[in-house]
Amino acid sequence: MFYGQGDVFLGISYVQPPIGNLRFKKPERLDKFLSVPYNATYLRPACPQADVPDISEDCLHLNIYTPQANSTDSYGVMIWIHGGSLKQGSAQNYAIPSVIRNFVSRKIIVVIIQYRLGMLGYFTTFTEEFPPNRGALDQIEAIKFVKEEIANFGGNPNKITLVGQSAGAASIAGHLFSPLSQKLFQGAIMQSGSLLTCFDGSMGFQNLSSQRANQLCQFSPEQWNLHNYTSLASCLSKMPYSEWISLDGSLLRGWEMVKDGYFLHDIPRKLMTTRPKIPVMYGNCKDEWSYFGTFWTHLILLFMYL
Repeated sequence: MFYGQGDVFLGISYVQPPIGNLRFKKPERLDKFLSVPYNATYLRPACPQADVPDISEDCLHLNIYTPQANSTDSYGVMIWIHGGSLKQGSAQNYAIPSVIRNFVSRKIIVVIIQYRLGMLGYFTTFTEEFPPNRGALDQIEAIKFVKEEIANFGGNPNKITLVGQSAGAASIAGHLFSPLSQKLFQGAIMQSGSLLTCFDGSMGFQNLSSQRANQLCQFSPEQWNLHNYTSLASCLSKMPYSEWISLDGSLLRGWEMVKDGYFLHDIPRKLMTTRPKIPVMYGNCKDEWSYFGTFWTHLILLFMYL
């Protein structure tokens, strides 16, 4: 049964749209809304991904659900970072009645963010053409936006908790370790995910970026190792995202964050020793891996008899 009430603001832009020349660049701050008054009454498209009809590269938006926008109660704030192997998921997945019933009715502000996924968020050459961890940097800008603006929605900017599941939890682990995210939030709740589940610690063990360059632009591994990516940038900057999202749809493991010198400046084992003392609640969703079991049925059957 649905109950509760609140003020809902949908599809708020928090950075410049990552389109045109900004397609594969780090997020740029939004100086002002692109239209005034801003229409925050409808959900915006998801970031490009497989098997979702309503998608767009202009996808860096967030939704705010608050008990009362003009309240002086200074509500606590929960920022939800969705999962999806860094290749899928969106703010569209969360029904407004459920958010109101489970959180807003309990005097909690909920903010659900979107960030670039797959090629647009995590393909990298470790150069200025394709800087690493763009999706994680999108998340940081969303958190900064919330910290700066949430008081205007009745929230307390000094009482922000990051909450996420699967790749969302892995992303939160990255923020716990990252110097770029410090002092932006005060707590974290992580469900079924750690940094190690979405981290390419060898800076090339999976090398999915090199594979995609070869598949999409015939950019060979030999060319990749020469570290000149001008022709690759020319190829991918003009390519419709429809050319690659189907490849991500069949990708089981997903994309990964990498050591980059600014968001994650070292490997998790070393970052762990300098992590700020921020309260963290960690748990696991029931049957979290049952989906992956559908791909590995032969292994599951084998272990049943061992």
